Amino acid sequence: SISSGLWAKRPRDCQAMASPEGSATATSATAVPVCKCLLLRYDYVADVLEKRAPHRAGHLAHWKKLADLNQVLLGGAMDPPEGALIVLRGIEREKLDAYVKEDPYVVNGLVPSYDIKDWNVVVGSAMPAE
Repeated sequence: SISSGLWAKRPRDCQAMASPEGSATATSATAVPVCKCLLLRYDYVADVLEKRAPHRAGHLAHWKKLADLNQVLLGGAMDPPEGALIVLRGIEREKLDAYVKEDPYVVNGLVPSYDIKDWNVVVGSAMPAE
């Protein structure tokens, strides 16, 4: 069972959810802590490392604003830099979509496409501590 201390400290976007019967996480009617996150994926243009220099400081400052609000959990470019991933919590999809459109990398054509996925996190440091 989940201790009450675990849920006393949970972020508002983390909740106990019963595992559906037959699911991979199903155990006899136990509640599983789930943090609702968003996973943002950027696709970069070719030669992004050479093209990003004039926009990088603005791009990092843009995302630091949400990091300072504890809404960005992790973010960074893939290696090799064909794109980037950012994990967010506590922000609505519509607000994130609008925020992405203001990113200097997007505004200046370094990100020709992106997508936002809902992500149910059940294990990791984003989860409430016991």
